[in-house]
Amino acid sequence: MKIIMTLAQVIILTTDFNICIFHTVAPSETRISVESTQVEGTLFPAKCTVRHSCPVSPPLLEWLGLSSVSNEVTTTQDPGGLWVSVAHAQFNASRRDHGKRLTCRRMSDGNTATGDALNILYAPTNVNIHTSGTTPVVEGGNISLTCSSDSNPPVASYEWRIIQMNSTIKHKTRSLLLQDVRRDMKISCIAHNSIGLGESDQLSLNVHFPPTILPDSACWEREGSLHCMCWVEAEPNASISWTVDGRSALLPHFNMTNNCTGRTTVSVMTGPPGHFVTCEAANYLGNDTYQMSGFPQLAKGTVGFYYFILAAIVLIVVGIVLVVHRRLKKRHEHLRGPRKATSSEYTTQARHENSGGAKNTSSENPTQC
Repeated sequence: MKIIMTLAQVIILTTDFNICIFHTVAPSETRISVESTQVEGTLFPAKCTVRHSCPVSPPLLEWLGLSSVSNEVTTTQDPGGLWVSVAHAQFNASRRDHGKRLTCRRMSDGNTATGDALNILYAPTNVNIHTSGTTPVVEGGNISLTCSSDSNPPVASYEWRIIQMNSTIKHKTRSLLLQDVRRDMKISCIAHNSIGLGESDQLSLNVHFPPTILPDSACWEREGSLHCMCWVEAEPNASISWTVDGRSALLPHFNMTNNCTGRTTVSVMTGPPGHFVTCEAANYLGNDTYQMSGFPQLAKGTVGFYYFILAAIVLIVVGIVLVVHRRLKKRHEHLRGPRKATSSEYTTQARHENSGGAKNTSSENPTQC
């Protein structure tokens, strides 16, 4: 006897007098369980469940939408006699997966279950500073700044940090009008939300300013030649010209070379010694001039000092000459001895002696130096 009851999902097979009855149940709908809101950088679990009647060959399950870090399937029997297979998986929460949906698929027949869209929370990222208005800005002018970022949840507050000369100024606003801009300012923006904070790259503004000739500028003499170096800081870079004794240095005997590094320009001039030279630097915002000497190492800011030393040396030499002259004069008079008396002096002296008058004790000595 052979009876097949597919509608009742019961199969009865009879061979002789042995009867074997198998009860089969089609797998139930696939179910997924996952918490949709997660914080970036954490691991979160998800599970996919299906009920069936084949413990030796349970349905195969796969995950779609995200790559799992781990996945383990367990099969247990429920009180009703059926079997339950559960796929336990873990996933890494990333902002790249924000808004995606996690799906579990039963491979035998393609039945799927899909969870809600993922809500990945993350601290501000891609924090950027935007400038508006005239750029580049001239030193002492103003510029408008705005901060932007990407975050979930949205940014709760923005903070500006302006660093200048080892001091830091803070402003708590998204947009900022920065006044009296200086060349050495460093600017950054920090965005905060409930998950954390993000900071922009430090912004160095392109600030234009007139030339300044630096104190390292100097002239020196080496191997019979005059070497002069003019260091200039300016933005944009300065053009540098030289004059020698009030005339243009563009003579056959003078050579000039310029080199620019960043906003610093170095100009070197060489030629014959014994001249006073002038370095002049200029850009569209202004100019600076510095007169140098052919004496060794007369750096900017020290010319007055060396002139003072030179004047002092001249005075000392003149003083020594005067002292030596006076001493030589005194010595010369001493070697000549006392001068001879005139006839009138002899007559006067004889009269005093003849009259028995007293001697005159006052006499006139040479002036002491």
